[in-house]
Order: sequence, then C-alpha cells, then structure tokens
Amino acid sequence: MAHQNRNKKNPNQNVNNPPLPYVPRPFGRVPYKPLDFQFLGGHPHNPLPQQPSKWLPKHNGDGTITPSEHVDNFYNALIFSQTNEHEDVVMKLFSSTFEGKVTTWFNNLSNNSIIGYDMFEKKFRDQWEHTVDDRFLLNQLHEIKRKEGEPIHEFNEKFSSLVARIDKDLKPIVKAIFLHYTNAFEGQFGFLLRGRIRLICKMLKKRL
Repeated sequence: MAHQNRNKKNPNQNVNNPPLPYVPRPFGRVPYKPLDFQFLGGHPHNPLPQQPSKWLPKHNGDGTITPSEHVDNFYNALIFSQTNEHEDVVMKLFSSTFEGKVTTWFNNLSNNSIIGYDMFEKKFRDQWEHTVDDRFLLNQLHEIKRKEGEPIHEFNEKFSSLVARIDKDLKPIVKAIFLHYTNAFEGQFGFLLRGRIRLICKMLKKRL
C-alpha cells in the first residue's frame, strides 16, 4: 500500500508548469565590474563580435611577452575583425584577453575604477611592464635581426632599448653585446661592422 502511495501522482502538481523566465545578470558586474561605462555618451550595451576568443591574443603575465607587444597584438586583432568603433566593446574585449594572474589582477580592481580605454591600457602597462623575464630578453637579444630596409638609427634605438631592459647582473659584457649587434646584420654588412669593433664598442658603451 505504501509502495502504491509513493507512485501515485499528486493531483495538485501541474506537470505543464512552464520553465522560469531567463533573467540576465545586471550589466556591469563580473566579468566587467572594474569598468565604468557611465561616462560614455553613447549606448554602453553595444554587442560584442562573435566568438572573440578565437581571434583575440592572450596575456597571462608569465613574462614571455611585453605589455606593449600584447597591446600591439590586440590592436591588430581589432583591425582584422573590424571592431574598434565602440569604446565599451574595446574595453570589454581587452579584458577578455587576460588569463591566469592577469585575470586575477583585473578582477581584484575596485568596481568602476577604470574610466575609458586609455586609463585601462595605462593601468595594464604599469602593472605588468616589470614582469618581463630576463631570460626572455636575453633570448630576444640572441635572435634580434635588422629588418630589410629598416633605418640604422631606428634599429640602434630598438637594440639599445632591449639591452637596457636586461638586469645589470645578467647583462652580457660589451664584447658579447657587440657580437649580438653585428649578427643582427645579414650578409657582408655584418663582417664590415666587425672590422670597426673599437668604434662600435665605444658607441655601445655610451648608449648602454
């Protein structure tokens, strides 16, 4: 008898109850809570492009890429996807490029503490510029090459900037830096530079 009662349907139960309506989360909460969209003159609810995770670059703060390089990659992705007309969309997409500890940093920022993309990019650069791994910089120094047609003065600035970022305790001696410099020039030009070793070493000492 008890078994029959367990299987008996409750006459008050409506088996045709419709599902509860979907209630979207209020705009501006996770994952965008640090972003303040109220300052925007236009509509701050512009739709995101489709499947941005497939074409957006990623940054996890492991030191294998600089913040500047990540920002450049992000700009290129926006150009490729033709997504750069709405600032709220750009801000949300930029936050979507974060992974690991960068995501943790972003989520720990105060609510509505970022007003506009320029502030967002500056906060990102200030936070992660110092995390570039010196081993990564040394590898860049080993592999650096002057691009075809690149003006010498522009390459010199790039080379000097790279060397200056390496920690002084890990920085190679001047003669080793000189070899990296000359190896950056393909063909006979590199051999010609090696013939001017004293002049170039003197230049490198002044710049580093």
